[in-house]
Amino acid sequence: ILPSGEGLQQYTIQAPGGGMMVDPAFAGQFFAQLSPPHLVEAAMQRLVAEPPGPLANPPQVTAERWGSVRRTYIECLHDRTVPIEYQRRMLELSPGTQTVTLEADHSPFFSATEALADALIAAAKR
Repeated sequence: ILPSGEGLQQYTIQAPGGGMMVDPAFAGQFFAQLSPPHLVEAAMQRLVAEPPGPLANPPQVTAERWGSVRRTYIECLHDRTVPIEYQRRMLELSPGTQTVTLEADHSPFFSATEALADALIAAAKR
């Protein structure tokens, strides 16, 4: 469990060659604290830096185009990277999005594999 008041940004480091990344020594506790340890260990060895461009350039969307696409959002109740209150705020900004709630961390493909697969199959059938 993270000490009170500590967040992901405290463990973000400048990556060689540019971009930012979560220090791999601490990444598992943010991305996959409920996931099987052997999968977390293997995944954290493959972390790469996030390029700064996408975060610096806000997306350009319109109600006509964005609103015409069916959307399903899979919220993860135990996500420490994007806490549930932020996930739900994002959903408020995207009316009409169907929501599936999982008892999962930020890596539901590890922590809630079957539930995630079921949610994705159901979304694809809609």
